[in-house]
Amino acid sequence: MNLDLLRKQPRWAIDLEALLMVCVIGYTDYSAGYDVSMFAFYSLPILYTVWFSGRASRFGACVACTISWAIADISAGHPYADVWIYVWNTMVQFSVFVAAMVGGEAIKNQIERSHQRVVALERFHILAQISPVGIFRADAEGACIFVNQRWCKITGLGEEGALGCRWTDALHPDDKDRIAADAARAAREKRSIEFDGRFLRADGSVAWAHGCVAPELDRETGAHGYVGAVMDVSEHRRLECEILESGEREQQRIGQDLHDDLCQFLAAIQYTAASLVTDLQRNAVPEAVEARDVSDLLKEAVQRTRNLARGIFPVQLEQGGLVSALYEFAANSSRAFDVDCVLRCDQPINIPDRSASSHLYRIAQEALHNAVRHGRARQVILSLFQENDWITLTVEDNGVGIPADLRENQRGMGLRIMEYRSHMIGGSLKIERPPHGGTLVACSFHKQSRPAARKAPSSTMAL
Repeated sequence: MNLDLLRKQPRWAIDLEALLMVCVIGYTDYSAGYDVSMFAFYSLPILYTVWFSGRASRFGACVACTISWAIADISAGHPYADVWIYVWNTMVQFSVFVAAMVGGEAIKNQIERSHQRVVALERFHILAQISPVGIFRADAEGACIFVNQRWCKITGLGEEGALGCRWTDALHPDDKDRIAADAARAAREKRSIEFDGRFLRADGSVAWAHGCVAPELDRETGAHGYVGAVMDVSEHRRLECEILESGEREQQRIGQDLHDDLCQFLAAIQYTAASLVTDLQRNAVPEAVEARDVSDLLKEAVQRTRNLARGIFPVQLEQGGLVSALYEFAANSSRAFDVDCVLRCDQPINIPDRSASSHLYRIAQEALHNAVRHGRARQVILSLFQENDWITLTVEDNGVGIPADLRENQRGMGLRIMEYRSHMIGGSLKIERPPHGGTLVACSFHKQSRPAARKAPSSTMAL
């Protein structure tokens, strides 16, 4: 029978049906005699009203069942030594019927709460399946027990392949250990983490993703599972790369125009002015002194324009590689900013990817300019070294250091661009305040990583 049909009945119909059930059970109890107990059947009309009627009807069913039992029992000839025993048994039966009503109400409430949870879970499941972000739930060991369709698309795993596997299994090998260690540390500290990393699919393609993982905590045992969400940012990273490369090409064009056009034009004017000074000196004209000053200023303008062009478009980076360009940059910065700037590079380092060399050079530029402008540094040390296939560039100064209370929304465009550049080469950027003072900027990346498949690790600031 469909329960919805019973619920749609009028209240009086349900109460009448319950009363008929009481009468039928009472007559059956009378017919069976007092030796056969029909007590359990009296709970049926009570539970019927509990399920489909109101509180007053339930209590009325308990009273009706008590009266029916009492009449059936005495009519069946049950002998009692004393009338008070009969009254006592009747009261006991009424108490038992009330207890059955209360128990039925508790069971009904529990079933309704469970049904509500199931409905909520079904809604969550639908929401999770249509969500534009990948969602997973894992046990304490990190094995997935739920994944949505978007997670499968980002990781390249089928639902059957994803379930039972660790959620970190689909990560790129260069990212897996780092992110898994961060997640384990966050679970011990009972906090969530955000990460940037790559997922390596079975077909060899790579998806860059930004994700958040939070532990499911238990007061007694700690973390007993994980929930997480990841968003595919591959297109976002590609656009970032195109924007940076477009800006790089425009800088190169401007640098070449300054060097090939404006510098040559100023040099010609300076040559003309120098010839004029020679003629004026030969004729002993007093204005020769002022003319020499103009010639010297033009000479300095030529040198400044040339330095500006080299800063915008480091020709040495194209011709001699990153190490040569950094040596020239350090020397020019020492003269331009009146600081002690040196490069330490004790081993030959070859970076086959010109784009990676360009990004590292720009990071060094921005870090040095920040050290001079904001940190008021008098000494800046650039270091470039290689350990296995990992190349690291560090810029350390003796300035006032990065503020310890610097918030995320207070970070300037320069710091953000350095982070973007490190992401573009699949590197990690670290900005920290060493114990001895100043600021240390370090960028590391894997030498053999291909630009299209590089990781995008999270940048950190340790103060």
